[in-house]
Amino acid sequence: LEKIFKDLSFVRLNHKRKKEFKKINLKELISNRLSIFETLIEGKSLLLQKDCEDFVVNIDEEDITRLIDNLLSNAVKYAPENSTVYITLKNGVLSIKNKGEIKNPEKLTAKFYRENKNEGGFGLGLYIVSKICETYGFKFEIYNKNGYVKSKVSFK
Repeated sequence: LEKIFKDLSFVRLNHKRKKEFKKINLKELISNRLSIFETLIEGKSLLLQKDCEDFVVNIDEEDITRLIDNLLSNAVKYAPENSTVYITLKNGVLSIKNKGEIKNPEKLTAKFYRENKNEGGFGLGLYIVSKICETYGFKFEIYNKNGYVKSKVSFK
């Protein structure tokens, strides 16, 4: 409920919130945020394959945390049991990949759009990711490739 409230608040009020920029090491942030998903990862018997290098961005900490959490949450939530989630951070590009397929990739960043009604949420996560990327000039992509769903953010 707290996450849903924060997502709805972001959608409604983020443009009014004062941003506090600081240097954030994405490798460290990803490692720290993964701990939140440990129970879900273990419950689904998922493996994580992580290959991240240090990369620092000057950004509002709340925004980058929300972006990372939404991408990790989707990958873990929609990955089939006993599969692997791949997380890569190289040359300022974050890629997260899990087994699966998106039926309508062009609609995924629309507000309140949900492809899978069996999972929780209100269809705000990727909308929020796209808005954060738009605000900072990051490039965001999500697509199907060889039986996997891959999301990418280029921070350069």
